[in-house]
Amino acid sequence: MAGSTEIKLSKGTAAGETEGKTRSAKRDSKPTSSTNTKAKTKTTDEQAGKPIYRRGGDTGREWGDNWPYPLRLGIGIILTINFVIFWAFPIWSQGQLWRKVLCPFLRPVYQYFDNNKHLRAFAAKYIYRNPRHADFFFQACLVNIGWGLPFLYILYQQVKYGTLTWLQIYFYYFAWVGFGGRIMGSAYTFAHKEGHNNYLYKPWLANTIGNWFENWIGSFFGNLPYNFSTSHIYIHHRLNAGSGDTFYQWDLDRTSWKHFMIFLHRIILHTIGISSFMYFLQNPRYRKQAFQLAWGIVIYWVIVPTMLFKLTHSWSFFFFVYIQPQICMTFFLAFMNYAFHAFIDYNEDGRHITCVNSTLIVGGDDDYFGEDDHMAHHNATHVYWRDLPAFQKTQYEKWRTHNASVFRGLSIVELAALILFKDWNSLAEHYVQFNDGDEHDVQEPNNAAWGSLAHGKRTDSESKRLCELGSENLTETFKSSVWNRTGRLNKEEIIAMLKSRATRLEPRDIPYEVLPLEEFEGMGDPDKMN
Repeated sequence: MAGSTEIKLSKGTAAGETEGKTRSAKRDSKPTSSTNTKAKTKTTDEQAGKPIYRRGGDTGREWGDNWPYPLRLGIGIILTINFVIFWAFPIWSQGQLWRKVLCPFLRPVYQYFDNNKHLRAFAAKYIYRNPRHADFFFQACLVNIGWGLPFLYILYQQVKYGTLTWLQIYFYYFAWVGFGGRIMGSAYTFAHKEGHNNYLYKPWLANTIGNWFENWIGSFFGNLPYNFSTSHIYIHHRLNAGSGDTFYQWDLDRTSWKHFMIFLHRIILHTIGISSFMYFLQNPRYRKQAFQLAWGIVIYWVIVPTMLFKLTHSWSFFFFVYIQPQICMTFFLAFMNYAFHAFIDYNEDGRHITCVNSTLIVGGDDDYFGEDDHMAHHNATHVYWRDLPAFQKTQYEKWRTHNASVFRGLSIVELAALILFKDWNSLAEHYVQFNDGDEHDVQEPNNAAWGSLAHGKRTDSESKRLCELGSENLTETFKSSVWNRTGRLNKEEIIAMLKSRATRLEPRDIPYEVLPLEEFEGMGDPDKMN
């Protein structure tokens, strides 16, 4: 395409198979040849005037990705086998039970209590600063009760009898997951919400207990205390899932189980705190975040285990009740993120297309207060979950232009599974388009040579040609694909587009936009809270 910037780079493979070169980034810079950036190991944030260390694919390029490849692959395989043995059945069976049996009966009961004016008035008066956050109250109560009572039961059994039966352990796992995954999912969601919002709770609660889900019971859901307040905000969001992120995955094939094993190794380094802590430690501006996360690591790996052992005198209780949920959450986070950021494409300037690189699910049954709109979560974090439908309508023109990563009627777990199992037909059926095929509503591409391929009305031969062009291997380039400004796509074209965007890898050495730190320090402004 005219206007596209193609960078020729030395040939390489995915990060999972060979050690990557260092990447460099400079805010608001356009792509340049990797030969000019190869020797650089850090970049300067123009607004902050401080160095930001960039170590390739994720921080693990230095703090983990330099581990022997068989070791990383082996860790991923072990984590997957563990998930299948201990967690796959509780999650799958309760998901099916919820959808096919319980949902029609329990949803009206839930809605009755969730909409109860007395509960909402209590939450607005005593719990939350903003009355609209009373939306969270009843579900938060269910999580505390649904997890708390089973945990107290098995703790009592362990203290009184000195052991737990396998039936009791699996009972706890089923309760930890919840019907339809609603205990596990909500615990993650509320920890996530707390990390994003310093002004969520009333002062009396914020100044005494603080972030209850993130820093207290979150430890029993595999969440390192202060993880969301630090690494999620100042790494994942500031780097916008790009190079340097501890969740970085665009140097891996998102349709490959083998590469997913490598990704699991990266994520466990994140969930145990290593990669994020080392990232903060390398940058003087992140001393506060480094201290907070270090304290979270001490809480998670020293204080809580010591207390559990003092109470139970059992390392098996510690493993099955404390470590196993951490392993489950590691797999769960890796699986979700593989879908949240499964696709990549660039515009004519060689910059990421934000409505492609993050996904949106509409009409899903497992949406927790807007969590399914990961696109808005990265690009319009200030929008409250109830306002998302109106906001989404303002994005239709952009989505139409770039064939955004929007899907309908499935969960994020199902989306990840369809991608990893390469079920392109099902993915195409769930894909949502935002144009009607009228060529006059579609902007012409810059390169007139595409001719009628730019229009939604194509002959069979033109459609075949578009799929061929769209299947071009663009790995190691910043070139914009042909999947922008296409008009309406047929099913074969949708499949070709999704394949291309899910298997494309970023170049080894890239300049990457770093959002100004001040935007994230603005989290202290209640006007920016959603």
